[in-house]
Amino acid sequence: MADKACKLVLSEYDVFGFDLDHTIAKYHIENLFKLSYDSLISFLVSEKGYPEELNNGFDSHTDFLTRGIIFEKESGNFLKLDEDGYILRASHGTTFLTSSEIIKIYGTDRKWDHAAEIVSSVNNSDSYFIFENFFDMSGIVVVAHLIDVIDKMEGKRLEKYNVWPDVVSAFTHVYRYQAYSEETGGFFPKIKKDVSKFVERRNDDVIEWLKSLKNHNKKVFILTSSYVDFAKDICQQSLGNDWMTYFDIICTNARKPGFFNLNRPFLRLDENHEKEPVTELTSNTVYSQGNLNTLMKYLRDITGKDNPKICFFGDSLRSDVFPSKKFANWETVYLLEEMEIEGMKGIDPKPSTRVIELEDQQQEPNRKKRKLHELPSEEDTRILKSSKWGSFFCDESLPSKVESGQMKMRHMNTFWGYLIRKYADIAVPQLDYIADFPLDHQYEVFDHKDENKTGFYPGIPKSLDKV
Repeated sequence: MADKACKLVLSEYDVFGFDLDHTIAKYHIENLFKLSYDSLISFLVSEKGYPEELNNGFDSHTDFLTRGIIFEKESGNFLKLDEDGYILRASHGTTFLTSSEIIKIYGTDRKWDHAAEIVSSVNNSDSYFIFENFFDMSGIVVVAHLIDVIDKMEGKRLEKYNVWPDVVSAFTHVYRYQAYSEETGGFFPKIKKDVSKFVERRNDDVIEWLKSLKNHNKKVFILTSSYVDFAKDICQQSLGNDWMTYFDIICTNARKPGFFNLNRPFLRLDENHEKEPVTELTSNTVYSQGNLNTLMKYLRDITGKDNPKICFFGDSLRSDVFPSKKFANWETVYLLEEMEIEGMKGIDPKPSTRVIELEDQQQEPNRKKRKLHELPSEEDTRILKSSKWGSFFCDESLPSKVESGQMKMRHMNTFWGYLIRKYADIAVPQLDYIADFPLDHQYEVFDHKDENKTGFYPGIPKSLDKV
């Protein structure tokens, strides 16, 4: 584990690993979420018999979307927690519960019983589901709207709901990996037909930065749960036709987080089809599935080091940051678009634009470079910024802990904020911000025992600003 007294300096690492979706690949969020919602609802209406009115639910409920919300499968309730597991806000379907209703259901202390389980596992269970990545998040509106429709049909709230098995069936139908080649399920055929509608071409700075890693004698790999055919098309759209040359090895269909603590074999691929298991990995090759132990043996071999230093970039706490930290002891960079969405202290767009300008203050004056970044579109911001659920980082629905006068920023009291401090080393909105500066740039890392040591880069979220 990283020495929290030290800075994170990328030049000191031997190996760089990357998740693909929402890390290397940057999506058009509004288009992606709407497609996901429409595909899920189409299945639920046509195959499970739910009413047609579900088709109109997304646009009217975009303000209900937020990352890190927990769904209780039987109660039909959604919960936003603070760092100690107390309920900050809650809804039943899309209807928010009053404080008295929360107390009536969960007790006067508003403590949720399963918070400690999530802190130790960052995983789902039979009784709850965490909506924490962008492929799942449209499901928040799907499930909430299902609860609303059932309550309307029954004329009351039920004591127990059983919609979750149908939702799982919908997700399985829409996201099954075979659907991309078969062009079924609604979701993948639309992306395959027009990848550029959903995935951005990365800017030249990011592409050149990825290329430069190998030029600095670093080893580079992709570790993605996307299946090989989809992953190849997303990489090509993001990086260009020569994308494979940027990486030493590509691991697809990795089925994270299980990749890190299970022992599924790597499978050879033949024309995008999974074949027999392999025990030795070869550079410049694309594989499917796999496990941490075999990957680590390969990385030790190609670096010539018994304990190569590895830094991993990903957008999911559950699938990327937590397991790579817990099981692999890799340093972690969390890609967190909410930083841009909520705004960062001291980093404001130029007048009448969505463009910000950054400068590396660590460099000598003659080496400083100013870089421009275009902030997320108004449409994507509308999707990811929820006035109903409040800030991703700081929520004052309950009295906050007493803050020391020595604090440089407001207390990051949300449950997801606590998990970020606990498991991530640094957090950045996009790879673009890392690509701006040289590998010897020093990043301050999170320390969950000392909030003055914050790993947000290039600035803390505005919601944490004490001013």
